[in-house]
Amino acid sequence: MSRNRTVAIVYGAVLPDAPPDEQNNMEEVEVVADALRNLGWEPVALAMTLDAATTKRRLEALAPAFVFNLVESLDGKGVYIHVGPTLFDALGLRFTGCSTEAILLTQNKLIAKRVMAEAGLPTPPWIEPADLLAGKGGEPGRSYLVKSVWEHASIGIDGGSVSADPRELKRIAKDRTRRYGGEWFAEAYVEGGEIHLPVIGPHGAPETVTGTVIDFVGFAPGQAKLFDYDAKWNEGTPSFDMTPDRLATKPEDKAMVVIATKAALDCWRLFRLSGYARIDFRFDAQGRPWIIDINANPCLSHVDSLPTGAAASGIDFDALIARIVAAAGIGSPAPRPIETTRPKQETSLDWRSELRPDDVETVRRLVRSTGFFTAAEEDVAAELVEDALERGAERTGYYFLFAEKGGQAVGYSCYGPIMGTDSSWDLYWIVVDQAMRGAGLGKEINLRTEKATRSAGGRRLYAETSGRALYEPTRAFYLANGYRQVARIEDFYAEGDAKVIFEKAV
Repeated sequence: MSRNRTVAIVYGAVLPDAPPDEQNNMEEVEVVADALRNLGWEPVALAMTLDAATTKRRLEALAPAFVFNLVESLDGKGVYIHVGPTLFDALGLRFTGCSTEAILLTQNKLIAKRVMAEAGLPTPPWIEPADLLAGKGGEPGRSYLVKSVWEHASIGIDGGSVSADPRELKRIAKDRTRRYGGEWFAEAYVEGGEIHLPVIGPHGAPETVTGTVIDFVGFAPGQAKLFDYDAKWNEGTPSFDMTPDRLATKPEDKAMVVIATKAALDCWRLFRLSGYARIDFRFDAQGRPWIIDINANPCLSHVDSLPTGAAASGIDFDALIARIVAAAGIGSPAPRPIETTRPKQETSLDWRSELRPDDVETVRRLVRSTGFFTAAEEDVAAELVEDALERGAERTGYYFLFAEKGGQAVGYSCYGPIMGTDSSWDLYWIVVDQAMRGAGLGKEINLRTEKATRSAGGRRLYAETSGRALYEPTRAFYLANGYRQVARIEDFYAEGDAKVIFEKAV
């Protein structure tokens, strides 16, 4: 059993205006965090950017038992998918899902196809990027689908992505390069049924779960049947409505599932996949399977094919996450300790409210140690200190309280009056060093902040946080400390991310 119950959920930072395929990553973070919490772990979400050094510092400060790897892209580019696991390897951290090598080999579709072709696995023939842009290559009269070398999630694929004319394929490739960047190639278009088959488990003992069939409904004669970007991500579009998915449980699916299962397990062994993956197939008119995609660490939101297929196979979501964790060689967390009465923190702590110049870095260190906040949020916390140092608390309205142990700050709060009100104050920040979590320090900082607010004439203290599942512990903290929820503003921070406001009379 692991005595350390902290888990870092690392994912690619998502901007509020990011496209649907990236926004889906945030739902993954929330549902995975919920499942890990149910399993006895203490998840902490870390948004990763191309500034890998910042993620490195946060992981070192957090010292998690392991990393749950949800990095699918960085800066919106799939070409950087390997940066996360490469960093975890360098830090000696265990992480869930496929290895760095397996992710690199499968994320680059051309490398994957070359490896499969050499091993004799069925993958459609293709046109290399240089030949595609030169308007040559391919079998005369055969239709080809222009695809990104690095991007998954059907990025750049739509009804205009297929042609049998080399000149038209060249035009499509140039257009996609201009719009999306990166390299593009063309894969022979296979007219037929499509099935997605998930595989889970350690590398040496994989098992398939119920697959998903894509039905193509209402397509005109000669129209390419594609499970394109709109079909996957944009509900209400014609592509979405014409490509319903269902579990592969009909009698007519049985032969296709048997064939796909063998090929999927061959793929699993060839690329040394582990944890979880999904292999996508097209079946031609002769019933032959063609591997069109290998998805290492596929999506884990509740509506995606892996969780729905696992559920149909009798594996609920918590059990699925437990299997993914176990496949990484990670044991169960230690039982939570029985709560005992703790001595008051004030017997071993010193407190101060005056600011010092080195508090800018002190606040950065404390915020960073939690592993919870982004680099931008860390900057905001430090800027409040800088502003208060430069202009004073009276003019800025930013007051601070620091808890120190052995001369080093181990927690702090930032609070102040709300302009235009008579006696309402904001609790802007309350932060506890990761090493001091669980010792009641957050409660003590809050009580002393309330007392300071009351002494300064404040009568009500307000705190704001996100409504996402990831922030459930934060909301629970306020409720446990006598706050009450007074407002919830839907879609405030982003679509699906509400602002929740708490109030306490002090």
